[in-house]
Amino acid sequence: MFSLCGLFIFSTFGFIGHKYEGFRDRFEMLLGGDVGHLEYHRYIDEEYFDCEPSSIASAALTWEGFLRCKQSQRGEFDWVLLGDSHAEHLFLGLADENPSTNVVFYILGEKPYYGSQFFQDIFNVIATVDSPKTILLTMHYVSRVESSDELRVGFSRTISYLQNLGHRVIIVGDIPRYEISPEDCKYGQSIERIVSYCSISKSQFASQLEVFEPTLADLASEYNVQFISVHEPLCPADYCSMIGDNEILYRDSNHLNIPGSRLIGRYLSTKLDKFR
Repeated sequence: MFSLCGLFIFSTFGFIGHKYEGFRDRFEMLLGGDVGHLEYHRYIDEEYFDCEPSSIASAALTWEGFLRCKQSQRGEFDWVLLGDSHAEHLFLGLADENPSTNVVFYILGEKPYYGSQFFQDIFNVIATVDSPKTILLTMHYVSRVESSDELRVGFSRTISYLQNLGHRVIIVGDIPRYEISPEDCKYGQSIERIVSYCSISKSQFASQLEVFEPTLADLASEYNVQFISVHEPLCPADYCSMIGDNEILYRDSNHLNIPGSRLIGRYLSTKLDKFR
C-alpha cells in the first residue's frame, strides 16, 4: 500500500514538473537560444525548400510532420550534406553563409556508406546529376562507428565511388557530445554555475575524438581530400562548452540549435573557402 502511494506521489510530481517545464519559475532564463527540436525543425521548414527530386523527399525522414530533407534553393543542388542528423544540423548555418550556393541535406538514421541499401537511392541521384558537386560526409561518429576499421572501409568505398563520378569530397568531423540536457544550461541561478555545469574538459572530449578523428585524417591523406574538424569554436580553451556569447548552442545533448548551427556554419565555410 505504501509503495503504491509513493509511486502515485512520485508520478504526480513528475507530471506537474513536466507540465510546468521542470519548475522553471524557480530559476531565471540566463541564456538565449532554442532548446528541444521544435524550433529548429520549424525554422528549417519555413525558410527552405523541400529537397529534390521528389522521390528522395517522399522517402525522407520526418519529425512531428516536418520533412527532414531540405535545400536552400530550387533546382539541382551544388553541395550535399550526406549523413545522419549531424549532417542535418550543419545545414542551416552552411546555407546561410553561402546564399549563392544550393545546399541540400540528404540524411537517414544510418551510416552514409556507398553500398548501404538505405542510401542507395540517394547515391543513384548523386550519380545522375549534370555536373561535379561538392559532397560533405559526416555523421554522429561516436554513436554509429563500431570500429576504426569499419569506418575506414565504409568511407573508403564511399569516397572512391564519389571521386570516380568526378565529385569533390569533403570529410567533416563532429562536435562534442554531452551527458546533460541544454535546457539545464539555459535556466539556472548564476552564469558561473551553468557555464561550469555545461562544459567538459578537452581531455574528456579527446576520448570521443579518438573514435573517429585519426581515421578521418588518414582517409583525407590517402584520398587527397579535405578533412575539416568542426569542434574548435565550441572548445575555445582547455574546455568545450554548450555555451557561447550568452547563448546556448545545443538543442539536446549532441545536436546544434539555430545559433549553434550558424556558428559552426561560419567556421566550416571559412575552411571551405580556402580550397575552392
